[in-house]
Amino acid sequence: MSMSIQHYRTIWISDLHIGSTQCQADVLLDFLKYNDSDKLYLVGDIIDFWSLSKKNVLANVS
Repeated sequence: MSMSIQHYRTIWISDLHIGSTQCQADVLLDFLKYNDSDKLYLVGDIIDFWSLSKKNVLANVS
């Protein structure tokens, strides 16, 4: 069964905490795959730099 894409004027996404162990990136990607919008607002803590720095990921970025 194929899911149809829903269209919205605006989608607000808040506090993703990308980089933390609590981030559910697979759920986010699934949501974005089936939901489209004219405007997409990312608010709050999108990237968790503190968690990324503890994993030493940012040391390789330059």
